[in-house]
Amino acid sequence: MPQGKSKEEIGQVSIPKKNAITKKWSWAKIVLIYVLIGLVIAVPVYFVAVNWPAGKTIDLGIPKKEENKQQIIIDREDLKYEMPLSGVKVAKEGLTKGRPIAVSIENSPNARPQSGLDKADIIYETVAEGGITRFLAFFQRNEPNEIGPVRSARTYFLDWVAAYDAVFVHFGGSDAAKARIIDDDIKEVNGIVGEGGFWRDSTRESPHNVYTSYAKIQAAMQRKGYSKESEISAYIFKEDMVLEKRSKSQNIKINFSGGAAYKVTWIYDREKNAYKRILGGFAHEDRVTSADLYAKNVVVQEVMAYPSDSTEQHSKKTIGSGNATIYLDGNKIDATWKKPNLKSPTRFYDKSGLEIEFNRGQTWFEVLTQNGSFSDSEQQ
Repeated sequence: MPQGKSKEEIGQVSIPKKNAITKKWSWAKIVLIYVLIGLVIAVPVYFVAVNWPAGKTIDLGIPKKEENKQQIIIDREDLKYEMPLSGVKVAKEGLTKGRPIAVSIENSPNARPQSGLDKADIIYETVAEGGITRFLAFFQRNEPNEIGPVRSARTYFLDWVAAYDAVFVHFGGSDAAKARIIDDDIKEVNGIVGEGGFWRDSTRESPHNVYTSYAKIQAAMQRKGYSKESEISAYIFKEDMVLEKRSKSQNIKINFSGGAAYKVTWIYDREKNAYKRILGGFAHEDRVTSADLYAKNVVVQEVMAYPSDSTEQHSKKTIGSGNATIYLDGNKIDATWKKPNLKSPTRFYDKSGLEIEFNRGQTWFEVLTQNGSFSDSEQQ
């Protein structure tokens, strides 16, 4: 045995350990590598972002909340096609063939503010019962995430639904309306029978708290085998009148039934060339967006109400003809309306017999019976 060494030390090899400096240097190299990779990615992205043309975006096909179907249009020349209900121009022809949905929406004070009215193409407003008005809102171009409160069906709503081959969305209905839905082969989504596509908002009391969305109704249509396309007979549309030729001001007052909560005033905004809606003395706004409601066209359609032989309080003569008054560009047009049969849309004609040309955008049809009244004033 060699001198000076124990048994345990003989045959053992001494292995040097990594010191702290070596460990720190290894971590430094890793961090440096990641920094270099980051710079390789970030520098080109920065230069692309700085030099990207102003206003141009990349459409990844991801739906954006409360946006129109046409998403982002880079060139106005791409807007070649006209939506049949609103006249708004879009880039894709397929959008003009989408089947509308028509939603029965409540208008009692407990239902205000409503959701989705600012996204509708056209809206009908008329008395349902007890002097309380109700809306029938048609959606084709926009896809709201919240629509409501949804309420029950009435027979005269079906005359307007059938004219646009729309899918009727409601929550129950009168016996007469439910019978006609079957007889007239109206495609419907009825929330009260558990067809899906509806929810109740716990922050509001029943029955003023039933809501739906465009996407949920589309899903319900899919389940029921309804076509999502339709050929709709369009209105005639025009470009806005130039500012210099518009009236300076115009007010329209509509009294449906004498109840102050349901009195409507439309105030013309010359710069916007649109009418701001006042309901019950207050600006009418959307619940989701808080946006004030504006219409590009306001149509007062006069119809006869008569006693109903069903559970409804009254019926309306919405097929036939009658007087109408059209408001657009701050101007008033005396007109007549004609609807020869159930499936034909209501057409409006001036005194010379020419069909009315509407401005592009939302149109409100204020359907008044002999129990209502309206007036207007304007400054040229």
